[in-house]
Amino acid sequence: AMLGLAGAVGGLLVAQTCVGIAKSVAITQIPRIETAVIDARVLGFCVLVTFVWVATCGTTPLWRRRTLEAGHLVQQLSTRTTRSATMLRAMIVGQVTAAVVIAAAAGLLVRSLVHLSSIERGFETDNLAVARLLLPESLYPTAAAREQFISQLLPLLRTLPGVANATTTHLRPGTGQTGLSARMLFEGQELEQGRRNPYGTWEPTTPSYFDTMGMRIMSGRPFTDADDAAAPPVAVVSEAVAARYWPGQNAVGKRLQFTPEFPWATVIGVVGDTRYRELTREWLTVYFPAKQFFFYSPGAIVVRTNADPTPLFVDIRRTIQRAEPAAAVHSVDTMEQLLARESAGPRAAVTVAALFAFIAVFVTTVGVYAVFSYDLSQRARELAVHSAIGASPGRIIGMTLRQSLGVGVAGALTGLAVAAFLTRYLAAVLFEVQPLDALTFAFAGVVLLGIVLLASVVPAQRAARVDPVALLRAE
Repeated sequence: AMLGLAGAVGGLLVAQTCVGIAKSVAITQIPRIETAVIDARVLGFCVLVTFVWVATCGTTPLWRRRTLEAGHLVQQLSTRTTRSATMLRAMIVGQVTAAVVIAAAAGLLVRSLVHLSSIERGFETDNLAVARLLLPESLYPTAAAREQFISQLLPLLRTLPGVANATTTHLRPGTGQTGLSARMLFEGQELEQGRRNPYGTWEPTTPSYFDTMGMRIMSGRPFTDADDAAAPPVAVVSEAVAARYWPGQNAVGKRLQFTPEFPWATVIGVVGDTRYRELTREWLTVYFPAKQFFFYSPGAIVVRTNADPTPLFVDIRRTIQRAEPAAAVHSVDTMEQLLARESAGPRAAVTVAALFAFIAVFVTTVGVYAVFSYDLSQRARELAVHSAIGASPGRIIGMTLRQSLGVGVAGALTGLAVAAFLTRYLAAVLFEVQPLDALTFAFAGVVLLGIVLLASVVPAQRAARVDPVALLRAE
């Protein structure tokens, strides 16, 4: 009971630390996480679990003893039975199995986050300020009215000190499935084929869009002010669109149609693919000039600056509201802040998983050390006999380490088999990592094997230093 109480207190202290970490890393991902506290209910639950655990496991060794006669007890204390040895090794196998499963899951999430962190967005994310904008529908009921206001606002923003360029976008980054998407018909396809095309995003933009976002024009040209309502319809497509619908051909000069009700638009340029909407997916994207398109409702103003845009937030907000006092500017952020929020969820999941993995490995280390220490103390007479007939300390250490390695291998293999079954449920949250990733599984297994060996070294050395003469005399 005393050991259980000490463990419960230590566990509660660790839990309190973990709750604090969770609040700091997942405050925006988990609703109402700030209300998570270790209160009386949690304390009562822990006390109850500790009592049940101690009452069960603490008395289990007595259940196998049918009599408490002195001679029987002495025999039990002096003879190490095969059954007890099997139970001890089964305990180690169970601990290693659990630790391998948790370590493998955490490793998959860490590798997934590494892949996410290394993704190129396809545009220059630094020195960009993003202001969320809402124009009143009563004052700007049509796309033409909104475009006219924006054409007056952007030059005002460009006059601010430190501003290099400005443009608009329909939504701020990281909106995922939310946005403007439709099936389009591409030259060379029949109408029925077009109806089976995957959804692609369509973005009405200003001529300054590609320069402001730092997007590379791969071929052709970007939009200009001449691409207005009186000019022939034009479009710019992403590389993914060009590769899918005109493979091996020059997309510039090809045509596409938004819907059969709209005229064909000629492709005048190809730009690189971006991950603006979604970090884990490159969307097929077609860009249209705002002056030519029926739908234009800018939800954000994007401003490129020559340095950190944060000092210009106030000036950007003031300029927008001076141009239209009725406009609502919900927020102004840097592009990097907005993009970081998109990966905050995976980072929080990795942090929690890594924390669990650390705790599991720590508990396994302590458990393996404790079990091996007890196991070797029970085998002291056997090891003394080995030493008395000529076994060197090094040989005794090697023998015990081989035995611990065998138990560790059994636990690691069992853990990998269980992990192979369970990690498939992580497939939905992994990115460019397979649930059965061999490198991650191998790393988890090797690490846990190494921990088993390290945890058994000290007990093995202690057992090798026992004086066989003194021990056998005492026996």
